[in-house]
Amino acid sequence: MSDAPETTDAGSYAELEAEVAAQFDGSWERFFKAVKNPVEIMHFVLKQECSLNAERFEAWAKEKELPEDWANRFFSALSKDGDIKS
Repeated sequence: MSDAPETTDAGSYAELEAEVAAQFDGSWERFFKAVKNPVEIMHFVLKQECSLNAERFEAWAKEKELPEDWANRFFSALSKDGDIKS
């Protein structure tokens, strides 16, 4: 098993962060407002950057200066198992 971070269609977390920096002047809020699938991307961040840890995700959201209610709204879109509700 490889220690390399999982990649998806979005690539790695580092690639995603670089795109946010380049295209949205580092503003994750602007980025999330511009995309069609913010919950899927937040879930990617929760898995890749925060190891499925809710407290780490909340700290990440605060560090990225997302509106305070966004983390709670995101968590309400997840099942008890941490998957996106269908």
